[in-house]
Amino acid sequence: MSHSKNQMSLLTPLGEGALQVFQLSHPDQRVLDLIDHHFEARRPHPSILRLGMLKDAQGEILDEIFLERHKEKILFHLHGGSMSLFRLKKLLSEWGCQEIDEEFPQNLEKECLWALQHAHTQEATDVALKNLKLLPDVKPSQKLLDSYDYGRSLFTAVKYFLFGAPNAGKSSLINRLLQRERVVVDAQAGTTRDLIEVDLTVFHRKILLVDAAGLRKSDDELEKKGQEFLETACTSGRILWVVNPHVELQPCPFGKPVALVLTHQDIGKGQAPEFEGPVLRTGAHDQGEEILDFFEKDLPSPVAAPVLFTSRQFHKVSQGVVDRANWMQQDWLG
Repeated sequence: MSHSKNQMSLLTPLGEGALQVFQLSHPDQRVLDLIDHHFEARRPHPSILRLGMLKDAQGEILDEIFLERHKEKILFHLHGGSMSLFRLKKLLSEWGCQEIDEEFPQNLEKECLWALQHAHTQEATDVALKNLKLLPDVKPSQKLLDSYDYGRSLFTAVKYFLFGAPNAGKSSLINRLLQRERVVVDAQAGTTRDLIEVDLTVFHRKILLVDAAGLRKSDDELEKKGQEFLETACTSGRILWVVNPHVELQPCPFGKPVALVLTHQDIGKGQAPEFEGPVLRTGAHDQGEEILDFFEKDLPSPVAAPVLFTSRQFHKVSQGVVDRANWMQQDWLG
């Protein structure tokens, strides 16, 4: 299988950090010779990982780095910060190297590295490491297809929209789940005008809570636009219907909620609307324990690695399950 020569890409997430790793894939001999010329190792004898100074064409030091050499790639371990990265990319570009976009990886190795970069929990990290080892040799099966929901939930936050009437207690509930004041709460209806997204890690999985504008008839243009946008956005997640049972009850205007949340339970149970599904209760003196327990049950159940976690993988394995005779391992690898 042929590969494009001299392709460079950042392997670690872009941002402030102590170290960052930059990869040069399939370097040709000319570029290898240039690297040897511009890298001054502290220890001259060859090894896979060497510490030394990387210099530009004028002999000026760009950075003190670890240079890691493999058969088909070279890894540059740089100090954190944008300037070190900028200087290295500029040097390699002058040698004819091309940067590739790693945001949407299109082969298995890059997908697995992407997952490792975006693993925010120990569970996700463990699965990403096992996938690096196990996924390349995988064969299509229904069991592998069934792992997709779980795999995706490890690396892509599951989104929950909190719908309800104004002052139903949506923002207060988010603050209690976070155990800090993240969302503005006020007795005046319509305080939340836009979608407010909040990250929450629940049982080693990342979820995204979306606090939405209170659903009501209003002449306020901002509120009306927010609710129109909300009706479209909710198709990308799951709905929690938040109700204050001590006021006039309203049905959920769109979507099918996965659970009903009754707030203000510290002042009494009130009158709950009819609902086919889980009914969760919360009040000012708890921390949303019933909601957290619901998230644990609602999230996809863990399965053993390897697991699928991108739509490309799911599509490829689906094709392989239907037509095993024409399964191409190289095509699976990308």
